[in-house]
Amino acid sequence: YQAPLQTDKTIAVNAVLIDMLHNKTFEQLRTKEQLGYVVQIALVRTRQQAGILFIIESDHKKPEFLNKRLDAYLATYRQLLPKTTNDELEVYKSSLRAKILQKPTSLGEETARYWSEILEGSLRFDFNEVIAQQISSITLTDVNEYFNSIWFDPKLARQIMVCSQGGKTPLSGAKAIKNIDQFKAKAVFEN
Repeated sequence: YQAPLQTDKTIAVNAVLIDMLHNKTFEQLRTKEQLGYVVQIALVRTRQQAGILFIIESDHKKPEFLNKRLDAYLATYRQLLPKTTNDELEVYKSSLRAKILQKPTSLGEETARYWSEILEGSLRFDFNEVIAQQISSITLTDVNEYFNSIWFDPKLARQIMVCSQGGKTPLSGAKAIKNIDQFKAKAVFEN
């Protein structure tokens, strides 16, 4: 899911929302529904565009079914999110700030942090500090509005579903990309 705007605040809200969704998503989709052996959610930042990535690996469920279950889960979470208290939000924010501001424990970690900024072309070597500061100002209203815009606003919601399948569950109802240049020429990408 692609974030509608690319600002430090959007990235911060994105990170807070992912933190809030992380355990509940795993508990519902992996533990209760047993949809796949891997269920993950992560922040994606590519070419200065943020988004949320869901990964559900299953050897027994079709991608269409998994996507419907994810949509149903998000619709259910939409009803639960407004019941979050300010105290609960503060716990998520505090934990996330601590995680983001944690000093690298090795030269490899520090290099990876700086190298990712070089690859992004942003050269924002203070990125973690800036986002941690933005997280401090996030409100429940910010999280609710962002959640609804990224998944439920038809003007802003942008999703791409990538399926990789083994031989057990044949893919149906999807188009294979056979010529990447033709695909790119016909695709509409948002900046």
